[in-house]
Amino acid sequence: MPHSHVRNGERRRYVRIVYPRGLQARIAIGERHFEIADITQSGVRLRVPASEPLPATADARLHLIGGATLSVTAHLEWREGDQAGFSLQELIPAEVIENEQRRTILGTP
Repeated sequence: MPHSHVRNGERRRYVRIVYPRGLQARIAIGERHFEIADITQSGVRLRVPASEPLPATADARLHLIGGATLSVTAHLEWREGDQAGFSLQELIPAEVIENEQRRTILGTP
């Protein structure tokens, strides 16, 4: 069962993992690859040049620092400057998120 987190006025149903610079997960949308700024079981926030077009819906692949590669269907929810938020059609398995959280805390791929 997902937990609701409230911090700084934000309400989240899932834990958010923020990737530090230099330890980045990536998402492939077609032939293009983008850094993932943060991830939850239900979505990702990307760093993407403001001039880069993004599809409203994309079949994508997540390449995570823990070694997992996941195929996902992502829906563009918002875009602001050099960031974009996508929701995921299916949740990322909890054990994959837990592994990512461990890797970011330890600072190792």
